[in-house]
Amino acid sequence: MARRGDGIYQRGRTWWLDFIHEEKRHYVRLGRNISKTVAGEIAKVKRGAILKGEAGIGGPKRADLIFDKAAEEFLAWSKANKRPRTQRIYGQCIARLKLTFTGKRLSDISAFDLERYKRDRVDAGVTVMVNRELACLKTLYNRCREWGSTRATTRRPGCGSCGSHRGGSGSSRPTKRESSWALRSSRCAP
Repeated sequence: MARRGDGIYQRGRTWWLDFIHEEKRHYVRLGRNISKTVAGEIAKVKRGAILKGEAGIGGPKRADLIFDKAAEEFLAWSKANKRPRTQRIYGQCIARLKLTFTGKRLSDISAFDLERYKRDRVDAGVTVMVNRELACLKTLYNRCREWGSTRATTRRPGCGSCGSHRGGSGSSRPTKRESSWALRSSRCAP
């Protein structure tokens, strides 16, 4: 992911590094009474340590589930937390999604794969159910992110947002603009 600027700024006499990595905002104090050049050099080292996970900030790498295993966990969760009709619809959607995404890791499902899936389903004459299937996939993916079961944290399938422009709150909820964009992009023409 390309970044703009060097991510360092000065508050008072103290230089700070401020950047977002894997949807988490990192603030690191670089030093007091140092020049911008020195702060830039220190920032390179600190950023590298965070990206490598050496600083203890990034945390351990998440396991990345295969779609089949994630679907099983999701269906078990839905049996415990959703109404019977919702469980039935989720089961139908997952069964249909398994025909396409079996054997793929969740982090390997790209927006291109979803567009291909939508096109194939629309060509088959399905117009409404494809949106429900994609909504089910989105819910499955978000549950796995919440449980820490997937490595891909920067993009949800088909969302189109990189997560790097969110504010410092660390919230995983999309902004109103992002959610309306994701909703529009997930709809398909009849």
